[in-house]
Amino acid sequence: MDENKPPEPQPSPQAAPSNPMATLTADAPTGGPVPFAGPADSAIPQEHRTQALLSWVLMFVVGFLSPLIFYFISTDKPFVKYHAAVGLSACITSLVVVIGIVILGVILGLISPSLLMLVGLLYMAFGLAMLAVVIMGAIAGNSGSKYEPPLVGAVAKAIFKV
Repeated sequence: MDENKPPEPQPSPQAAPSNPMATLTADAPTGGPVPFAGPADSAIPQEHRTQALLSWVLMFVVGFLSPLIFYFISTDKPFVKYHAAVGLSACITSLVVVIGIVILGVILGLISPSLLMLVGLLYMAFGLAMLAVVIMGAIAGNSGSKYEPPLVGAVAKAIFKV
């Protein structure tokens, strides 16, 4: 061994690749059964989990009335009230987006009726996204975890203070 030998150069540390989604999901809870859901809480009774599930699933049948009813009758059940508030926020957000899509459809329809097909595709894509939000909310509610989808969770915090 030669002690006068210079040490071999070490590779320079490389920065981790940046993830643009990291900034969107920085405040989102993690560890739950679905994306944007917190870890499941086993202390929540099954009755409360079922009511949180129903507040989401019944949105397919009665629309915004389901989370509205569960929001008002669950004053002593914070978990159910939270899920009902997020469900109501999803309804409010979807109403605003649908109004925007209709306005866009009217404007594009006046420009060229052939562009209305694009608006229809946009509406269908939004409908599928809302279907995914409702299904993930129902799964999170039934598992006992809080669900905070992007944009909808911020609306719930601003309006309902949950």
